[in-house]
Amino acid sequence: MTSRNACFALFVSLASLASLSSAATFASPPDSPLSAEDAVASRENIRQNYIGDPDVPPTLTGENPALDSPLIPFAWNEQAIRVTDGTGFGGSIAVSGDIAFVSAATTNGNQGAVYVYQRSNICSMQGCPWVQKQRLVASDGAPNTYFGKVAFDGTTALIGASSTTVDGRPSQGAVYVFSRGENRNFAQVQKLTAPDGAASDCYFGTSVAIAGSDALIGAPGCGGTNQAINSRGSAYRYRKDANGNWVIVQKFVASDGGFAESFGRAVAINADTAVIGADSAFQFGYYGVGAAYVYRKQCFPDGRCNPNWLEKQKLIASPTSTGMEFGSSIVLSGTDLFIGAPWALTGDENLPIQPISGAVWAFKQIDGQWVQQQEMIPSDAYHDWLFGISISRSKDTLVVGSAFAGWPNMKGAAYVFVLNNGIWTEVQKLTASDGTLNDSFGSGVGISDSGDVLVGSPQGLNNSGQGTMYVYTQQ
Repeated sequence: MTSRNACFALFVSLASLASLSSAATFASPPDSPLSAEDAVASRENIRQNYIGDPDVPPTLTGENPALDSPLIPFAWNEQAIRVTDGTGFGGSIAVSGDIAFVSAATTNGNQGAVYVYQRSNICSMQGCPWVQKQRLVASDGAPNTYFGKVAFDGTTALIGASSTTVDGRPSQGAVYVFSRGENRNFAQVQKLTAPDGAASDCYFGTSVAIAGSDALIGAPGCGGTNQAINSRGSAYRYRKDANGNWVIVQKFVASDGGFAESFGRAVAINADTAVIGADSAFQFGYYGVGAAYVYRKQCFPDGRCNPNWLEKQKLIASPTSTGMEFGSSIVLSGTDLFIGAPWALTGDENLPIQPISGAVWAFKQIDGQWVQQQEMIPSDAYHDWLFGISISRSKDTLVVGSAFAGWPNMKGAAYVFVLNNGIWTEVQKLTASDGTLNDSFGSGVGISDSGDVLVGSPQGLNNSGQGTMYVYTQQ
């Protein structure tokens, strides 16, 4: 829901800068306490206890403060990375190969910055450290622009600054394109703005996605014929031309979009498919249920292709719940699609109090249609955990961020799933070994090709707002 998202963003943006030396430290948390065989009994105990006393939160037998998986016990090393010149560090993470872009959108008066890290090939028993290579800022950056929403495909990065003022219009938003040069450093090569941004509060750059020569940018405040009044949301498709310039080729608006539905809150793209989330969309007469729209490239037998991609499908999660915000996060990976709803109701309808921990839905492309395959919820689901606020997939591993997970401290968590016989199965719950109340651990997640799991905690370091990125390496 738009208001809820705004409150969460404001909570993060009010963080203050803490003084700390740049550090990368390793820890070796103990193994998970539960075996796969104990998982069923543990979850049943949780459910029975919850039914008996709904005011008492669920707990895991043998819960470990650092890593507490209710399923397969893995052992991980933890590396904590902090910077001295950034606040909100870890709010957005984009990984390709062994290079990571990590945002600090609230640094320098909310002007924002993005840090580039690379995994070292000099390793130890604790893993391979991630080393900072660059700090990127917008060439014309200004306070309160929140430069930091990142997408990265290995050679090119898109960084959104959704509150940028454009030609006197506040919060119209902009996206900055950074490209890797011969010296292997990234440099800004272009600034993108909505060509029809005639009104303020479009928030162009709230979401970004890139795949080769195709890019997609969400502007959830723009849309319709009167942007200032309608605000149903838009998304813009760009393509890199022969000269290396990114040129807009299409504007998407939901065919059935309505007032303030935030179309463009999350986006994903590949060579022939675009998926756009509208997390505040009305469904079945209820606000904030959310939806995701699929657009496809249309080509003909003679090789000609329609320049405009066509809306082919509207996805709605099953089951649904009011205010679930389906479409808040999206990952498109080949014939697999993952969509998050961080406020989804995930409890037994017969329980006296309903857990609203959030959920992620997995879809599969079958005969040209996306078909829901699975609903994923945390094994220890409880109230307002924001499970699904972030998602990352690499090969047969999926990581889902849950920024408010935990009881009673709500430190946040990241859940690791692996593909097993066609089913995504939870195998680990990661939490920061030094996490504290409201650190928002899990706001950003990523997975490297080497299998390292990166988790952002933008309020990390004793809830100071300094921020921390944690790297987990499986032993």
